[in-house]
Amino acid sequence: MWILGQTEMWERFSFYGMKALLVPYLILTFGLDEAAAKEVLGTYVLLVYLAPLFAGIVADRFLNLRQSIYIGALTMALGHFAMAFEPLTYVGMALIIAGNGFFKPCATNMVGQLYGQDHPWRSSAYSLFYFSINVGAFISPLVCGWLQSHYGYHWGFAAAGFGMLFGLFTFRLREHRLGQAGLTVAGEQPPEGVTRITGAQWRKVWILSVVTTVVVTVLALGKSALAIFWTPIWLLGEDPSATTLFLVRMAVVGILLFVYTKLVPKTEETRHLTSNEKQQIWVIGAISFAMFLLVIALEQAGGTLNLFAQNNTQSTVFGIEIPFVFYQSVNPFWVLIFTWFTAWLWPRVEARGVTDMHKLGPGLLLVSVAFFLLWGAFKVTESGERASPLWLLGIYGFIAASEVCISVIGLSAVNKLAPKHLQAFFTAVFFMSIACGGYLAGTVDAILAELGVNPWITLGLVSIGFALVYMASANRLLRYAHGRIH
Repeated sequence: MWILGQTEMWERFSFYGMKALLVPYLILTFGLDEAAAKEVLGTYVLLVYLAPLFAGIVADRFLNLRQSIYIGALTMALGHFAMAFEPLTYVGMALIIAGNGFFKPCATNMVGQLYGQDHPWRSSAYSLFYFSINVGAFISPLVCGWLQSHYGYHWGFAAAGFGMLFGLFTFRLREHRLGQAGLTVAGEQPPEGVTRITGAQWRKVWILSVVTTVVVTVLALGKSALAIFWTPIWLLGEDPSATTLFLVRMAVVGILLFVYTKLVPKTEETRHLTSNEKQQIWVIGAISFAMFLLVIALEQAGGTLNLFAQNNTQSTVFGIEIPFVFYQSVNPFWVLIFTWFTAWLWPRVEARGVTDMHKLGPGLLLVSVAFFLLWGAFKVTESGERASPLWLLGIYGFIAASEVCISVIGLSAVNKLAPKHLQAFFTAVFFMSIACGGYLAGTVDAILAELGVNPWITLGLVSIGFALVYMASANRLLRYAHGRIH
């Protein structure tokens, strides 16, 4: 478990380190305005969550989980190093997206292979794994931000690449301790006593890593070809509104979801849904939509909140200069604290009948407070004065609190509720909700500004509205789950 947790920690170190620097780097280096830079970040987050769906099809048919981890880590490391060179910035981003597609689902699934479904340590193992993720997310902005402030952005991106390679090195060094977890290929058991991937499996790793790198690089360099579908000026004109562009891109995402369901291997024959299964699908939709709203707030970190820290927050605390990137560590710091606190709290409230369904509404209330605080922070700086760092500490604190209420339910609940023959589809739906929330996080302020409303007040009110709906319907959602979640 510690090996998987440490590997995931370094992967998150690389991912969050790069994301902490991205938007300010695009503005400084490529001359993008804030809206355009945040839109790039939103697109990046969208593709990060779409990539595992399609890379997973390749992995399921041709690879085992460990091979996927190696391919993903090597490709992501190459992407981080590419970003250290200005002309290769977008190529580097594309490689990180592709590598993430291979890497992201694998370590999580291997945790489940180490601890069986009924193992008493299974829940604790996933909690430790989640804790490791946030340790990496906490450390990376401090390291990459310090390098950026002293030596420039390129050293920060390179540090993220070295973090990924270090995680891969430690995984390779201790891989044998995982036993046979992650070595199964297409339902076949590995030879008895084998605890590492074989030479033939390594050849697949190198071949697929090279092929992935070449294909993704060609696609990234051919941006004009991809823009035919992603930014169809032939359909929308030269200067489409943010709202129109969002709707078109969500239609593209919907088409990708349809294609995915046709490509993914089927586990069972298609059949009619039972009444209970139809009700469970309503619960999946409720959980996915709550995640969608949470991610809109959560992904403000790399865009709006990052720029607010750089341009609108006091740069010194008690006479000490604080690089703006350091604030990217605040959210995972809060999550680490709240994870320990809820480990004590949840068993006590659950003993009184509070279930995962009852956590969704309060989680969205916490999201609304974060949006209102963000509005207040901008009001404070309207006179030209810089805001106290306490504003950011508060905003990140409420986002983190909502995260431990909503995000912990997530994918595990979807897997429990989805009908077996539609499990891949509803897993994709859940990832799509995160992907679309991540994209909207980068564009929502521009979209709502076009509609003539304050984005942060509007999002706060919307979150309150849905929080009340979730609190009123929690018991019904619990009944619709038919005992599959508690």
